[in-house]
Amino acid sequence: MPRQLSLQALAYLTEREGGCHLTVYDDGFGYATVGVGHLVLDEDGLELGDDITQKQADDFLQQDLDHFREAVQRAVPIGLTQCQFDALVIFSFNIGVTAFTRSTLARRLKTCEISQRCTIVKEEMPRWKNAGGKFSRGLLNRRIDTVQMFCENDYNVDWSGLEGQQ
Repeated sequence: MPRQLSLQALAYLTEREGGCHLTVYDDGFGYATVGVGHLVLDEDGLELGDDITQKQADDFLQQDLDHFREAVQRAVPIGLTQCQFDALVIFSFNIGVTAFTRSTLARRLKTCEISQRCTIVKEEMPRWKNAGGKFSRGLLNRRIDTVQMFCENDYNVDWSGLEGQQ
């Protein structure tokens, strides 16, 4: 069974994804998205403007998180604190499993000394700051926050407005 994401990380992810959306929308980069950052797949049978239930959104999120948690565990199988694990799951959620597992970041983390992990994350994560081939200040800010989570055990979450969204 894959390691679980903490409640703090779930709140962080929900906040960074703009909350839970029950109507399919364009994410600004041409991808149909719904729930908490779920990229709509052909097999979902959804189109822009379609509505889903909260249960469907929860199911999508659980399926997505299972996929990303397992990928992080395979890529970096030992020695991660909860906060470090959470940061890598959130990072892979944002860039995708294939990009994460093939990344220099994952390769370096798998083979380094534990004491080097923070330095590696500080060097590698900010490189993932482009969307559609163009620099994105929002992505860079997200990477900085994720580095902070990994290195400083700080979820940097604004909890106001998130009460009751578990």
